[in-house]
Amino acid sequence: MAAAAHRAARRTLTRLADDLAQAEELLERACHDVRGADLRSADLTHLYLGGLRWDESTRWPEQQREHIRTASDPVDGIRQIRDR
Repeated sequence: MAAAAHRAARRTLTRLADDLAQAEELLERACHDVRGADLRSADLTHLYLGGLRWDESTRWPEQQREHIRTASDPVDGIRQIRDR
């Protein structure tokens, strides 16, 4: 009986750990993925943008567009702003 309870607890903890890892990945993606976002009206002046992933459909503020393009590298078929 104790062995069965131990196995059940282990399965539950394994599922919880998997769920936590998946949630962490989704949160990381949500925090760094601006593909397709319209940021033209955003004030990005004092924000650290390193690590942001974007694509050609992302709209940047006019005054920062060229700087973002030159500060980015292709990564996995999209663009990523280099970390400083």
